[in-house]
Amino acid sequence: MGRICVQKQTDEWDGWHFLEDYLDSQSYILFEQQPTFVQQILSFEFLEDNKLVIHQDDVCEKLKSSLFDIARNYNNAWIEKYLFG
Repeated sequence: MGRICVQKQTDEWDGWHFLEDYLDSQSYILFEQQPTFVQQILSFEFLEDNKLVIHQDDVCEKLKSSLFDIARNYNNAWIEKYLFG
């Protein structure tokens, strides 16, 4: 997670799209492994949709954007040392 935080808090490296593709694939795998009712709850919670429709693409995108939002603001000793020496 620390490396993602550093990348989001500085410039993303040239191969950043590889990491995004990996996160996309993993979120789809994890989502698909959940029972239908969990997929419906995630769709409802993340998208505030009052229907019990499953929105896999939207939920996976929301998961990734939420992770990146946290990464932009997360800090620990390793990250500080890397960023500020």
